[in-house]
Formats: sequence, structure tokens, C-alpha cells
Amino acid sequence: MRTLVLGAEGFIGRHLMPQLDNAIAYHGDICDLATLDEAVRQAEPEVVINLAGLFRGTREEMVGVNTTGAINAFRVANAYGARFITAGSAAEYGPVPPEPVREDRVCKPTSDYGQSKLMATEVVLDLACVFRPSNIIGPSMSKELLLGNVIAQLKRGAREVAVSSLHTIRDYVDVRDVAAAIIILMDAPPGVRNVSSGVGTSTEALLSLIPSDFEVNEQASLRGKDEVDVFIADPGPMRALGWEPKFSLAESVLDTWEAS
Repeated sequence: MRTLVLGAEGFIGRHLMPQLDNAIAYHGDICDLATLDEAVRQAEPEVVINLAGLFRGTREEMVGVNTTGAINAFRVANAYGARFITAGSAAEYGPVPPEPVREDRVCKPTSDYGQSKLMATEVVLDLACVFRPSNIIGPSMSKELLLGNVIAQLKRGAREVAVSSLHTIRDYVDVRDVAAAIIILMDAPPGVRNVSSGVGTSTEALLSLIPSDFEVNEQASLRGKDEVDVFIADPGPMRALGWEPKFSLAESVLDTWEAS
């Protein structure tokens, strides 16, 4: 299946591209509509996968890429008759109760990032597949994310690290399992689907899996203003399509450690 991948150089893209048989990586700016249109016209893809996104930056910058860029990609793909798959985010939900969150929950994101992702989702969801990954971990993950940051510090020789809380609960999913989910979505009907383990893990339990001796201190000042105490997503609809996570949390942490 001919596929054009936007954001192929990113965390998910680097794991997805080797699994695709006939894929082209788009290296341009998805906010540049004319260039994007020409790339899709020349590639003649059957599927366009948008993994481009901005996690940090000003609200204007995130809306530019996560909202306008994603909508550009959707409209161009649709114009040329290609299926469209795009990366949403668990941040679209906003504050949630301590129970697995379903895709039909009313979204009330509080962060600029979550809002920028949701605005794109609301435009494309009737004709596109939107996957909402929970906390992605695995080899080559960003040092800006919790596990990647802690491992980077330990690899530099640190024996003490600080986190905002040891008791925060998150739903972790391996990047390689996310890539496998995207491949399944290439043949799936439109809709929004969580890509998650459905299991909550505390920061303390996550860090205990790192094969190194170190101390962890809680530092409340590190807490983000939009951070929630508990997030777990219901992966039921993805599992109904035949997807199951293959990598255990322990495997993901070990592989992340060894790849760093």
C-alpha cells in the first residue's frame, strides 16, 4: 500500500517507517499547503499518515502545526482520494476521573497542546482515523519526557533525580506497539481510537524498572500547570480491531535504557 508519512523523522515515525513496504517520507513543512499538495500529487499515496506535531512552544506555534498543519494534510489527502490517519493525543481529554477514559468522553483540554490537537480532531474525525496514544515510551524517546529524562541523567552519571510526584498514575504504551496500531488503522473505518495499555502505573513503579541504583526525590515545583494526577485510557476499540500491546512495561523500560 503506497503511503506518505508526514513527520517520519519523529519518535513514532522512526519506528513505523521500517514496518511499511511502500512508504515515502515527507520532509517539508505541513503548514506549507502548496508544497504539501505537490508532494501528495506526485506520490499518489493510498494512505497519508500525519505524525507531525509540536509538543512544546507557544500556543500560536502549536496551533500552526497541530491544528492548521493537520487540517491541511487532511484536506490534501482527501482531495486526492487518499485515506488519512493522524496522531491525536490523550491531552485532548483534559482532566478525567481515575478510571479508563473512553473515546466518547466529552473533551475539555486545559493545555494549549491538547486544545490544538482537539481542534484538528473535530475537523477530520468523520473521514479520518485519529489515534490518541497515552504516554509513549520506548527506544529513542525524547529526553524531555519523564522516563527519557531520568535515563539521560543516569547515563550521565547522576545518582539522584527529582520528579514532581512519585504517585502520579499514567498509562504507558510502547512506541513499537503504537506503530503496530497505525498499521492496523490503515484498513480501519474512520473514528477516534485510544492506543494505550489500559493499565495505570505510578511514577514510582515505572522508575523502579530502570536497571540502575539511584534515589528519587519529589519536587512539587516540577509539576506542570495542566498535569493531572491519574490518566488511564480504555483501549477497547483498538483491541476490537485485533490490536494488542506486545511489549510489557518492563521490556519497554529496559529497551529504552539499553538504547540510550
